[in-house]
Amino acid sequence: MLLHEGRSGTGVSPTLAEGWHMERLTPPSRLFGANGLRTGPDGRIYAGTCNMLEKERLGAMLISLDPKSRKQEILADMEKLTGEETASTFPQSKIHSQICFDRRGLAWFGTHSYEWNSLEQYQKNPGAYTGGHLITYDIHTRESRDLGILVPHESIMSLALAKRPTGANSPSAPSIAFCSGG
Repeated sequence: MLLHEGRSGTGVSPTLAEGWHMERLTPPSRLFGANGLRTGPDGRIYAGTCNMLEKERLGAMLISLDPKSRKQEILADMEKLTGEETASTFPQSKIHSQICFDRRGLAWFGTHSYEWNSLEQYQKNPGAYTGGHLITYDIHTRESRDLGILVPHESIMSLALAKRPTGANSPSAPSIAFCSGG
């Protein structure tokens, strides 16, 4: 099987740089892609998915891969976690920011909507998207927590942890409001 079969349908395997190899660790998935990617303090690889399926409302997922067992898990669905499964606004369809781990084992990240992508769109109809949620995932308890929307109607595009143990800094989009808190 070609590496890209089942996802894009192109039937084309990528060309790798000299000295690199690629091995599929999981079967093809209906999840479109990933943005945030980080190896956690527990050795698992954590990724935030990007779901761009227009025919169905599908939230972004926080997923993990244990490289030793090759077991992939869905850890949290952003639509369910934020309570927006049946909302009439654009879905929480991307984990666009970095996934940042604090010293307690909390993963911090933010949500975005694939369909919310221009300043003009924001100015014409700001209520079409509720806004990006700040989320934490505890690798010890395996619990996710929605800390709320940082800036109404704006996405969380990037994230960095603050020096204090429970804070984060983030620019929002599309207006590029800088947020700091915790």
